[in-house]
Amino acid sequence: MTRSAGVHEVWFDGTPYEHGMNLFQLQTEGFSETKKMLISK
Repeated sequence: MTRSAGVHEVWFDGTPYEHGMNLFQLQTEGFSETKKMLISK
């Protein structure tokens, strides 16, 4: 899927994941970045 430049929103359901620190990765053509995400239940 191709989107125009700008701000985009994504909904995430963390229910099936363990609470605590998790990693996620953003990938586009020519760009990849890994970030930390804290899930609390």
